[in-house]
Amino acid sequence: MAKVILEHRVLEASDNPLDVVILRVFGRPIGIASSPRYKRPRWPFTPRSWSCYRVVDSISGPVDLLAIPERTVRLKVVGEGHKEKAGKSLRYLLKPQSGTKRPVFRDLHGLIDIDRMRARGLLKGKASINLGELTVDVLVVGAGLSGLSAALAAMHKGLKVLVIDEKEAPGGVLSYVATPSEANPSITSRDLVDRLYAEALGAGVKFWFDSVYLGRLGKRTHLVAKRGGLYVVKAKAVIYAMGGIEIRPIFTNNDIPEVVSSEYALRLITKYNYRPKRVAVIGWDSWALRVAGLVAQTGSNVTIIAKAPLDKGFYYRYAAEQGVELVMDRIETVKRESDGVRIDFTTYESLKEVDLIISTVGYSPDIAPLIAAGTPVRFSVSKLQYIPQYTGRMKAAEGIYVVGASAAMYSERAALLSGRIAGLSAAKDAGAPVMEADIDIEALELYRVSDAADTLAEQRQAETPIVVEDPPTFMATEPGPNQFVDTCMDVTVLMLRDIVNSGLYTLEDAIAYTGLGEGPDQGRESILNALFVLSMLSNKPINEVGKPSFAMPVSPIIMNKVVSGGGV
Repeated sequence: MAKVILEHRVLEASDNPLDVVILRVFGRPIGIASSPRYKRPRWPFTPRSWSCYRVVDSISGPVDLLAIPERTVRLKVVGEGHKEKAGKSLRYLLKPQSGTKRPVFRDLHGLIDIDRMRARGLLKGKASINLGELTVDVLVVGAGLSGLSAALAAMHKGLKVLVIDEKEAPGGVLSYVATPSEANPSITSRDLVDRLYAEALGAGVKFWFDSVYLGRLGKRTHLVAKRGGLYVVKAKAVIYAMGGIEIRPIFTNNDIPEVVSSEYALRLITKYNYRPKRVAVIGWDSWALRVAGLVAQTGSNVTIIAKAPLDKGFYYRYAAEQGVELVMDRIETVKRESDGVRIDFTTYESLKEVDLIISTVGYSPDIAPLIAAGTPVRFSVSKLQYIPQYTGRMKAAEGIYVVGASAAMYSERAALLSGRIAGLSAAKDAGAPVMEADIDIEALELYRVSDAADTLAEQRQAETPIVVEDPPTFMATEPGPNQFVDTCMDVTVLMLRDIVNSGLYTLEDAIAYTGLGEGPDQGRESILNALFVLSMLSNKPINEVGKPSFAMPVSPIIMNKVVSGGGV
């Protein structure tokens, strides 16, 4: 039997047959894409969530984007009525609106052309897909601060280390951030990343950028999509440093294109030199203050919208120095007008002529690869999010470690320390000469970091059922029908209310009746929203409403990464 097979099937479903492409590795099916057969084909990978933008970022810039054939792209206008427009050119993605200099943000809808794949014979088991193998001691998934720190700690103990990352450079979201570093205020966060990366390269750490981690195949085997093929990576230990996921805030018309994640906004501003006049940042932690200060530094008029009190520390002063304004209120609704977006609050007067709304709320660990690998997770009462269960040595399961935001530790100091602890622990488990005292010293220091100490303390306590009685801080006061829980699948608060009113309330029910979480991100950015809303509407504990589930691939696969000789 061939090691890698691309298999095409047609599933007849009334008058709407589905084209399904399945990738099989060693006989194990890994779903790639499905597409309804319309007169004008609709393409797979069709979310309107923030994960769409990862598809854009996986290509090398706007010039390459414009070179993609028109008929392999579908754009969906995400404003009033949700009208679909098929076959449009990607030039529309960054085209300014009439009479303005503001780009129209549109979502990219997929890069697989079923007909083109069939014409090239890729749907008959003839695809040229290389399957390579690599054996290392430690695999680190994610090249942010925590991942680089973990890789260095393991490498200094003589281990063979591979670091993979979906982006084209190290640093994660900090690669866009030129604000003072929390860990070392004399340099910027980007400088800190560059120093660690240079040190890791000098120490012999191997890096694979523009590579997608697809999941854990077995106890010590992992599947990675790299440019030109798939790789089975065998490692004694894996360290997950995949960072966090930002969920979309819930208010009326929260699906308009101007509502974006902080990572996407920073990419627009730093990579594509987009300069919005007026920006609203939703959030109340140090990350919100950093984003607000950075955007204000480029010349934008920035307002932070915070429901909870802000920590008046280092980054509060930094944001204030950049002229950032503060509104303490909840967003109830937003509305697109001719001169920008108007934001209406619960009590505060409206904020008008806003070009961009950046959300930094709901930041939670990316637990998808952990759950897919069978690692236990728990609902955190203090953080109101699902987090992995792990020991004080960052060990989640045999051969599995979590660090940084993947472990619900969001400060730079916690990222660096948790990375070093995981790297040393993985090295010790791999047989390297590591003193217990060395790990204990780092662990003790980690307990002195406030956000890390809270999370570590909670790990030792029994999981507590919690009922969401009031709307979370990232949600409008009253859940309304035009508030989207999952913008991938057009799931609204009203749809979940109908499910609860019919006597159902579990996450499984919501998935079955609405398609919640069936986008390429498997609900990374929507399931937590749904859990809150279902708990609030049904008065049931979150633990009873359900836990998220994920399967391979834990990240979307783009075909031109795995087919040899270019894209499809």
